[in-house]
Amino acid sequence: MKRLCKEFICVNPSSEEISTDPDPKIRAIENAKSKVYSVSDYFNESLIIGADTIVHLENRFLGKPENHDKAKKMLCFLSGKTHQVFTGVVVLDTRTNVQLSDVEETNVRFKNLSWDEIDNYVASGEPFDKAGGYAIQGKGLALIDEVNGSYSNVVGLPMKLLRKLLAHFMAV
Repeated sequence: MKRLCKEFICVNPSSEEISTDPDPKIRAIENAKSKVYSVSDYFNESLIIGADTIVHLENRFLGKPENHDKAKKMLCFLSGKTHQVFTGVVVLDTRTNVQLSDVEETNVRFKNLSWDEIDNYVASGEPFDKAGGYAIQGKGLALIDEVNGSYSNVVGLPMKLLRKLLAHFMAV
């Protein structure tokens, strides 16, 4: 963000991920919108950016694992497979109430993981606040065989997509 904006603040939205739409793209956008509008009353004459990242495999949504057992099961499920990471990004101009949104999709293939690799990664504590139970920008990179698409999307904020959305507001 520091490369895109001179001044910005990060705010934890009061909303949770609430969408139950079966389409991961729609779910990601709806959740990002919910986050944006949960803080929009507090920021006049601002651009508000909201994002929500979803990990999806075989018609299952993989959220943030709540405990070691769920993290291990999630990583076992991902092992050796290609899953999709969707991030919905919403930008709202509170001066004009103009809102733009889009979704980035990236395919990520996991290595075939051994039980020891899964146990060691879960023991690191890294999986617990990450959709899909891994952090590609951390120790989780060792679990990945291939990324097809935006690396920054898998981290949680697709920068190329965000630049595209922000460009619209800068041109106005």
